[in-house]
Amino acid sequence: MEFHISRQAREKYQFDLSLFSFDGNVILANFHSARLFAQKINEKRDLVHFPEQAARAGEINAMGPVSYTHLTLTTIYSA
Repeated sequence: MEFHISRQAREKYQFDLSLFSFDGNVILANFHSARLFAQKINEKRDLVHFPEQAARAGEINAMGPVSYTHLTLTTIYSA
């Protein structure tokens, strides 16, 4: 799964740069990677006071297919 993460987010959450391609896309090979990615985000959030702001691995894992579908549909309809 692959999707774009802004430079600002990459710096804020201090993600491992080896997860990213040159254009800023993160490449998560499996669900375990998505869990680690969510954990890194949650470490920077105040989940004690705002538990609803927790990043969930399932949502992160779903972003890859959603991003790919969006790109495919944009390509089809812009042609």
